Amino acid sequence: MNQSVWKFEFYVEDEASIKMPLGAEVVAVGRQNEGAICLWAICDVNAITVNRRFSVRGTGHPTDNVSGPYLGTAFDGPFVWHVFGSKS
Repeated sequence: MNQSVWKFEFYVEDEASIKMPLGAEVVAVGRQNEGAICLWAICDVNAITVNRRFSVRGTGHPTDNVSGPYLGTAFDGPFVWHVFGSKS
């Protein structure tokens, strides 16, 4: 297996769908560019690409119907976003 760490960027919305290699393991969540949340994942560079669903909730917001386990937190000025997602 040929692995590498890849970055996936998306903008804050309640739900996001991101194309990632099958089996990608999210290892970090943070903010790098204005208004965007980034996920860093260890990926098999030869794996097929699949859509994965992620939920973003602000501190104090309900976590009903999130798409999976907690993955990490991104700090955005006065806002704090918590990311939940599926396991591939």
